[in-house]
Amino acid sequence: MSPPLLSNVIITMMDLTCGHVAILAVSVMFLLVASQRRRRDHFPMAPGKLPLIGHALALADSDKFYSVIQEWIAGVGQQEGIYEFNLLGKRWIVLCSTESVMACLKLRPFKMIRAKILSRSIDSLNGDGIFSSNGDQWRRERRIVGPALNQNHVRDFFPSIQLVAKRLVQKWTKAAAQKVDIPAANLDMTAFALDIVALSILGLDINTIHHPENQLAKDVEELFRITFLRTLVPIPYWKIPIIGPYLDGFREGNQRIVATLMSKVQEYRKRKANDDTSIDNAKNQTFVEKIIDISEGEKVKLNDEQIVGNLLTVFVAATDTASNTVSFSLWELANDLALQDELYQEVIEYTNGSGKRSLDDLTMEDALECFPRLRSFLFEMLRLKGPGPLLFFEPVESMEFLGKTVEPGDVLVTVGPSYPHNKKTTKSEVPFGPNGEPPQEFCARRWLTTEPQEEKKEDVSPTCIIGFRPKLIVPSNREAGFLAFGHGLRVCPGKMYAHVEMVTVMVHLLHNFRITPAKDCPKMTVVSRFTETFAEDLKLTLTSRGN
Repeated sequence: MSPPLLSNVIITMMDLTCGHVAILAVSVMFLLVASQRRRRDHFPMAPGKLPLIGHALALADSDKFYSVIQEWIAGVGQQEGIYEFNLLGKRWIVLCSTESVMACLKLRPFKMIRAKILSRSIDSLNGDGIFSSNGDQWRRERRIVGPALNQNHVRDFFPSIQLVAKRLVQKWTKAAAQKVDIPAANLDMTAFALDIVALSILGLDINTIHHPENQLAKDVEELFRITFLRTLVPIPYWKIPIIGPYLDGFREGNQRIVATLMSKVQEYRKRKANDDTSIDNAKNQTFVEKIIDISEGEKVKLNDEQIVGNLLTVFVAATDTASNTVSFSLWELANDLALQDELYQEVIEYTNGSGKRSLDDLTMEDALECFPRLRSFLFEMLRLKGPGPLLFFEPVESMEFLGKTVEPGDVLVTVGPSYPHNKKTTKSEVPFGPNGEPPQEFCARRWLTTEPQEEKKEDVSPTCIIGFRPKLIVPSNREAGFLAFGHGLRVCPGKMYAHVEMVTVMVHLLHNFRITPAKDCPKMTVVSRFTETFAEDLKLTLTSRGN
């Protein structure tokens, strides 16, 4: 594993001229002292705070950010379900109970907005889009991006999802036939997700599954690390004249990503200007083409830079969410063969029931309707073991929050879900499991109820009904128990896209392989790279199911 990026930047900054260092030191000292003077009341403070630098030493390794947050939750966070820490003068407030999380989320999206340190980081990488925008700009972008990712349009993207899933199965089938372990399943999942995004968003068939040396894949992976680094640092070092853009080594990588996205925007605009008849069929349009067309119908249109910002947001978020969730899910199933076999039986019921069917015939509707056990498992993975456990907010003005004053610039961190972390959590909107499993425990069957065949809904495919089938409980995005795709009005517009993608690849893999940890698989640990991801290569042994 490469050295922590936060430490790298600090070391790099030590190599600056004495003049630059002096200016930076004076500026930072001024900000720190000013910050300390204006604080009058605090929530319980995390242990180990030092003068001026606060908890910077404890958080110097950005890879361990979330694990340190969890350690503090287990200690000081138990007092009131909320605590704070100080990072080089900036106040961070961690919300780790249902009550504190909901108190924040109920102020969204007008009184509590996306934290500016996060928006600043994303914007610096040309990712200014719906994820980081607020207010009127967010409303305008939501009207354009949201419809382009609705269920009808995701259906248009489904052939790309199927194509890439089959490529992954082909690669793994070859390894299983040769009795060769998968050396890094998590990297294959990143390739899988990236290939789907490139096809459906841009119309690019980069086939990273078979060509992992692809530069775009490397740039996107590094983008996650740099985004998180720039979120944590107290000053925007990339704005330092001349040397700033080079400090974290991502200037060229970011330029390559933006150039790729911009070329697809300009290519489509040129085709529209030339009245190219090949663009008439909306069903065959890529995401970039859809949002350009939708934008043209709005009074206030998005310019090319804004479209690129939204493309980058979707490109990165879709790759990250799907790849990490599926990687975590494979590891969970590899260590719980009984659950894996249960989900396999559900897949076999689809292919063998009501007349044999091939997974080549799988539709988006089938993916959403025919695998309730698998979807319940994925919901629970996203809820308790998903890649995005933290959301960063800040108030738009000084206000009282849970008895203390919070100000613009304070970062409020919601830990989702709050249940496993804090004993103060009371009433839960998360259902208990079939055997009374409480919300604090992982339960793959939590989101299921039993539904007899005669009660089936008309919109459910007949191929999905085999005697008694469980009915899926879809988690609410308006409560604190399920924050995987955001909350309330600010729910992620790409959640349908991501979920269909994850279900589809899991169906293909479960149908074809029995998955176990390789004998030399290392102990798997999770690190923070904007979202959570495995630090080690996930080594798996595959046994062909013979289907």
